[in-house]
Order: sequence, then C-alpha cells, then structure tokens
Amino acid sequence: MMEDYPTTLDRNLWFCPMATKTIDEGGQNPYMAWSEYDYVNGVLTYLVGSYGINLWISNEPWDVHEYWKSPNVRNTGYAPLLMDAQHNNLEPLAEDEPPPFETYLWTGGPADEIRRACIRRHHPFHINVLFLDYSMKRITLKELWILRWYVDWPQVARPPSRLAGLDGGYPGALIELPPVNTRISAGSSGPACCPGLF
Repeated sequence: MMEDYPTTLDRNLWFCPMATKTIDEGGQNPYMAWSEYDYVNGVLTYLVGSYGINLWISNEPWDVHEYWKSPNVRNTGYAPLLMDAQHNNLEPLAEDEPPPFETYLWTGGPADEIRRACIRRHHPFHINVLFLDYSMKRITLKELWILRWYVDWPQVARPPSRLAGLDGGYPGALIELPPVNTRISAGSSGPACCPGLF
C-alpha cells in the first residue's frame, strides 16, 4: 500500500478531515496527523496521514492462523481494515489496554497497539472504521475490543482490565459509554454492538 502512496493515491484520502495537521504543524491528539519518513520504491519519502491500517490483514507467510490474507474469506465484515488512528498502522492483541488518559500520545513499543486507534476523534467517543468487506461504520471506543482484528480474535471479548474500578480520567470516561453486546454474531453485516448505533 505504501508503495503506491505518492503516485496512485490522492493525498487527501490519507486524511480524516478532523486531523490534517501533524504535531510539527500544531496538531494535537486526537486531532492530529501522523508523519514519518519511509522508503517508497527505494526512495526515502515523507509520508503523512491520519488513518491507520490493520496489519493483521496482511498476507504473511509465517502465521497461517492469525492473518486475514484476503477479503475473500468468512467474517470480513468484522475485520477492521483502515480506521482513524494516530499512527499509520497497528497490530492489536486481545489483551491490549486502553490509553491512560485522553490525550495520550502513542510513542512506540510492541505492547498495547490498540491505543493507536483508541482516540476520541469523533464526538462523543467514536472513530470511523473501514472493514475488510469494504463497509464502513462509526464505532465507540469500547467496541475496538470486540472487532475481529485477526482471524482467531476471541468471539467474546474480555473487557480491558483497566476499565474496571477506575474513577475519573480517560479509562473512567470509557466506563460511562453504553455497554456493548460483546458476542459477535456470525452472518450479520458487522459487529453486534450497541443497538441503534449504526
């Protein structure tokens, strides 16, 4: 995908309208774009955007059980492809924890990569997600833990431990969100979350 960035993609497609400025340009989380230098077709290129891609959709040869590999398989309506994020990619795990506070800036490391998308970009606690079947939905931040990021993601999500028993602060605010139906129903058009949300 990155290889096509400078030539075949309109740069505007890489930006959520709510997050078009990088930190260097005065952008602040959750309304900021990411930026990085990476090699594209052998050329060091400056890349910017404010969406992140789910790396579990890759066609990786070393793990046949977790990666989606193709949109032509079952349950892709539950698999996030691209979403509002503060980094260009993420590879969440079911045990990932939410950010400790609302303006938390993800700074690297392999743990808790779900935090890259757990941002309050759209009122009141939502992000937009494009799924692997090319449908799009607006989801609450709690619902990040019941999406099928990888093939064997738990059918019934375990609530993040830090959401329990906390008062105030960002995790505390997440507790106030409406409860979600954490069972994913096969055959429906997407996550079975918050009746009436979509």
